[in-house]
Order: sequence, then C-alpha cells, then structure tokens
Amino acid sequence: MPLTRTAGGELGVKAEGNGGGETHITMNINAVDSRSFVEMMRTNRVSVENIVVENIMKNGTVRSAIRGLA
Repeated sequence: MPLTRTAGGELGVKAEGNGGGETHITMNINAVDSRSFVEMMRTNRVSVENIVVENIMKNGTVRSAIRGLA
C-alpha cells in the first residue's frame, strides 16, 4: 500500500470502500520521518499484522473499512 500525506501532513494509507472491487485502508501513523516509519515496520511487522488481524476478528474499524462501511 502506498503511503501518502494528508492535508495536515500526516503520513498514512488511504482507505476507500465502494461496496465492490478494490478496498483501500487508511492508517495514520505518527513518525518523525519516513525512515523511522520503515524501520518500525521492519522490526515490528508481526506485531502490526497481529493488531490488524485482531481488529478484523473483533469486527472493528478495519473490518468495517474493508466491507465499505467506514
């Protein structure tokens, strides 16, 4: 998923659900710079994956975004 900056300067991945086709998920992550974000993702990949999976399993906002309800 490509990272983009919001109008407020936050780094994130945009999520859009349109009821079909491709779904994009926005995750706003505060990091000092892109290098620190990449390093955090490399060293904590399993933890990040587990957080997302847990949210999906509990019908959280990630699952709602995937289903196009967020």
